Amino acid sequence: MKSKHKIYLLIGYGEESETFIRARKAWTSYLKNNHDVSCYFNVLVPEISSDAVIEKDKDLIVGCRGLIPEGNIQSNYDNTLRWSESERIKSIHRRIRTIEYLLSVNNSPFWIVNTTVTSAISLSRLICFLNYFQCSNFLAGAPIFKEIPYSEEHFVMLSGAGQIMSSDIAQLVVDRKKSLSLNMLDDIWISLILNDISRTLLKRYDFTAEVSYTASDQENIQYKIQEALEEGHMHFRVKNINTNNIKREDIDPLILKKIFDEIASLESKENMNAAQLIEFHAYQNSYIRSGNLPSVVKLPYL
Repeated sequence: MKSKHKIYLLIGYGEESETFIRARKAWTSYLKNNHDVSCYFNVLVPEISSDAVIEKDKDLIVGCRGLIPEGNIQSNYDNTLRWSESERIKSIHRRIRTIEYLLSVNNSPFWIVNTTVTSAISLSRLICFLNYFQCSNFLAGAPIFKEIPYSEEHFVMLSGAGQIMSSDIAQLVVDRKKSLSLNMLDDIWISLILNDISRTLLKRYDFTAEVSYTASDQENIQYKIQEALEEGHMHFRVKNINTNNIKREDIDPLILKKIFDEIASLESKENMNAAQLIEFHAYQNSYIRSGNLPSVVKLPYL
């Protein structure tokens, strides 16, 4: 299927860990199938100037040299196992510079889809889904409802894994880039900087609690993937935690490969149309079905 507007899939890729190296192999194998989507591993490189964005094969490389003063550079995670301030700033810098670069090389409307290297997306379903919409004033993703202190309302944050925006909304991100501190997680930053933009909510299937990988576990995981695809899912996020039984670098890439194998099999005989995908992703609530959701809501809505 051809996309009506150019689609950029940006696969967030951090430092070379064994988990990411193995996950990238699963993506690379899947991307050998021809899809009308421009896919890049979105990489940060500290040896390159922070002004630079380089397109090289399947990598879209963003430099970050000089972004953080040398004396302030911290390790990836702080002592609470959260991203350090340095990593939060670099992550948002990558988002901004990547958007600026894509805006500079395109004269027509386009889509930006962000995900992580340990996620999997059916690109044929993504094209089918996005072809249904006008490529303007569109912001979508898996919602996380954050409590607002001393209020009955919740802020609708969009997870960075699977976040979609049209190019005019991407331009707003660039226009507003100096209006907020960069010292926060990038998906929170994007959600806040676009707080006046309504959100289209998307469903996502997460594998986050697989703690072993026996033969029966593998069969159960495969069943979950097949069932999720039959329901209408197009995006899977895989982020298991290390346990005494198994490490993330071992289980996540194996699950990703199973997902991509099932996606490839489905795409060879896909019969789900855009209307069915839209119906599946519509949350079961008349208000949300009637249009997009504002950034602040009273719950329960779902």
